[in-house]
Amino acid sequence: MRAGLLLLVVLLAACRIVPLADPPPIAAGLPTPELTRLAVHRALALEGFVVEEEVPGRVRAHLQRRDWAMLVEVDYGADVTIRYVASTALHFEVRDGKRYIHHGYNERAQRLADSVRHEAQLILADVDPDAFLGKSVSAPPPPTELAH
Repeated sequence: MRAGLLLLVVLLAACRIVPLADPPPIAAGLPTPELTRLAVHRALALEGFVVEEEVPGRVRAHLQRRDWAMLVEVDYGADVTIRYVASTALHFEVRDGKRYIHHGYNERAQRLADSVRHEAQLILADVDPDAFLGKSVSAPPPPTELAH
């Protein structure tokens, strides 16, 4: 009975392990690296990450919860990339050359990427409000005379 229960627990835990998938690069679209850095730092803070180390163009930050933690590296320049560095209690493993981790890592990393994208848009709206007007609109049509 206990062996069956233990097997069930192991199988349920294995269902939560997925291939590690760092988010695709984010095109920040900001005019300077300083503004991109600001977007990255705002997103990290909003998502609960704490910056551990920073050099120009790269930030290393961790997210700590009661029983697990994850460490990511965020490179920024023309694009912003988020990469896995390490974790605690997220069941990271490499099988046949492929990296696997608890599905929560992928979700949190993607949430951070979405937050970076959103913060970049907010900053761009402050710096260049016309950037959100869309495509140029041609001149309005000439006034027409109203029929009497």
